[in-house]
Amino acid sequence: MKDPVRELLQKRKDKGIAIILGVKDSQCNEYLPEDVADALRKVILDQFNDYADLCGDLLNSYSSDSIVLNEHYLKKLDEIHEAING
Repeated sequence: MKDPVRELLQKRKDKGIAIILGVKDSQCNEYLPEDVADALRKVILDQFNDYADLCGDLLNSYSSDSIVLNEHYLKKLDEIHEAING
């Protein structure tokens, strides 16, 4: 069960990164100094990869009967939600 879910998460992560970086490259780079554009690209990649790692950790905590979460992961989920919704 984990492998199909992990594959789906990986594909969605890659698609999200490609879409966001594509828009950044085509619509924003001309207005940004090269170092700022590169820094923005790094932030986008780091954040997506950090989120994907969190999802992988949650997936690894999955057992056949239930999902085991600890307070650290719940706090991270709250932080992500807050960052997305402001």
